[in-house]
Amino acid sequence: MRYRIALSSAVAVVVLGLLGAVSGPGWDPVPMTETVDVEGADTTIGGSEGTQPVGTYEVATSIVSVELSGVEVEARVSEPLGAPGLRPGVVFVHGAGTGRYERAFLAQAEALASSGVVAMVPNKRLDTYTTRDRDYTAMANDYLRSVTILRDLPGVDPARVGVYGESEGGWIVPVMAADNPAVSFVVLVAAPVVPPRQQAAFAVDSYLRETGVPVELLRSIPRFVGMDFPGGGFEYGRFDVTPFQQRMRQPVLMVYGTGDAAMPTVQGALELIEDLEVADNDAWTVRYYEGADHGIRVDGELLPDFARDLSAWVQALPASADAAPKVAGAEPYQRFLAEPVERPRWYAEGDLIVAALVLSLLALLTGPLAWLVRRLRGRRGRTLADGVLGPLVAMGAGSVITFLALVAYLLVVANMAQNYRSSTFVVQGGWLGLRMLGIATVVAGVVLIYRILDGRRRGSESAAQTLAGEWTLAGTVVGSVLLLLSLAYWGVFPSLW
Repeated sequence: MRYRIALSSAVAVVVLGLLGAVSGPGWDPVPMTETVDVEGADTTIGGSEGTQPVGTYEVATSIVSVELSGVEVEARVSEPLGAPGLRPGVVFVHGAGTGRYERAFLAQAEALASSGVVAMVPNKRLDTYTTRDRDYTAMANDYLRSVTILRDLPGVDPARVGVYGESEGGWIVPVMAADNPAVSFVVLVAAPVVPPRQQAAFAVDSYLRETGVPVELLRSIPRFVGMDFPGGGFEYGRFDVTPFQQRMRQPVLMVYGTGDAAMPTVQGALELIEDLEVADNDAWTVRYYEGADHGIRVDGELLPDFARDLSAWVQALPASADAAPKVAGAEPYQRFLAEPVERPRWYAEGDLIVAALVLSLLALLTGPLAWLVRRLRGRRGRTLADGVLGPLVAMGAGSVITFLALVAYLLVVANMAQNYRSSTFVVQGGWLGLRMLGIATVVAGVVLIYRILDGRRRGSESAAQTLAGEWTLAGTVVGSVLLLLSLAYWGVFPSLW
């Protein structure tokens, strides 16, 4: 009997692993083979001789109001005290992680203003901005109101006002700049360039590989990122900035940190350069900063060389627009291409996944509810045959515990990945423990089947003694099988595929 249980359990685990592997989509990123030709390690901006260095002027700040359609936001303006003549200006466009001027772009605005550039950081409009719904074109129109206000401020040269977009702002700024002479230059920092879903899949892959997760877990990337989420929304994930970049005719400064694992630092620059060629725009400059993160910071501090180069590039325009070196700094490295994300099969879209999870939990509750009803009616007799209750409870509880363990494991690993931490014990050991739980649950299910079959062979009573027992048995089996199939889909069971 034990050998039959062991063999059947092994077959069941292999089948679940195979089902998980072939249920698709798979994940096999294409290696990045193209490179950016870096002309030198020195990031100093060409043609910037005679510009005023960071720290030349004291900085004064003030708050202005920006009227948008149906709402008003505030903006912080940083100005150089005593700077002569009309000065260039920069409007900052937030990324996904920032929204208030009190916390965003403080160091960048201070550096620019202290060198003679007027910097404006408006608050992000949040009444139309949620995790589920965002409209980058509408956001661009909102930020353009700040451009208009900055161009009209005393001491600002309206012909020299540009925009600075970081991260998610890299999808907004090209919309602002396309065919728009009111925007005189563009700064793109940590710009994704590729559509949001592609960037998200690329970032998750990079983070998870850095953390050292098992390769089986990587196949869950397109299954999560590529699906339609429950309740709809997230349409902005398909936003393509390419048509707008192909209509940008302004000078462009593109900046990446080589320590930024979230962005396609090589692919992004190459695609932007190709798009600017369509616009017949050769006025671009690319800079890579050694070890700098997503915000061009090292150890939490804005890199001084970046502040120097940003200020010099803005001040020296138009001389700096196409001055050599065009590409400079540290040598960037991108392991894989950020490619379009394949959609999951119809049965693995968000609404159906949630429905299956709810159904499985409701089914698993059938047993406890049936037992409670019998108790309330004063009935104490057996509902299941001898030897059935133990493996049935083990199967039901094991499937729930394994699923909760998977969720907890993913949350822990995601936190470690975002903070660039790794632990073999947590990552590999946790995955092994998770798989052991899943396999133990399968073994319990196999034991249950053999107990039921053995009872029938002996001609003994049915596995379910009462109607409550039938509901308990059916509900627990159905709920457990649904959870085991879900666990297989997310890669818990080893696959020979």
